[in-house]
Amino acid sequence: MVIALNAMDQQLANARQRLAQMQQKAIRTPRVLYDYGKMSQNLEMYHSILSNLRTKLESAKMEEKRDRELHLAEMQMMVEPKAEPDVVGSKNIIFYAAGPLLGLIIAFAFSLLAESLDHSLRTPIEVEKHLGKPVLAVLPRMDSPKDAKRRLGGAGEARPTLPSS
Repeated sequence: MVIALNAMDQQLANARQRLAQMQQKAIRTPRVLYDYGKMSQNLEMYHSILSNLRTKLESAKMEEKRDRELHLAEMQMMVEPKAEPDVVGSKNIIFYAAGPLLGLIIAFAFSLLAESLDHSLRTPIEVEKHLGKPVLAVLPRMDSPKDAKRRLGGAGEARPTLPSS
């Protein structure tokens, strides 16, 4: 009987220990349940925010696409341009031919005008006619070294020459 009594005491101690554990678990369970409830509420709130943001993003994309299409429609021309046929005829050919010819005539007229307005004396004969007196001396004109070598056959130095009249 002592053995049975000791075994019963052991079972009682084990039962008390399990009771203490269960009491601790019962004390913690409402806190866990409360935390779980809060987390599930937060999860639902986050899901609703996420779905709300998704719908807003989709609507913004649709509005952007619609605005782009409207803008492109506004940018289209009211009157489409028409290509004009190339005008090719005798009138254009005359203008193309007359242009260079007219340019030569104008250049010739300017050269005559420049020559008539130039009153410089270049030769001794012009000086004698203008002054009515003889020319005493003339400064020689120097040829360029290339011209002098060509005239002398490539040898010698440049020599002064009188201007030709």
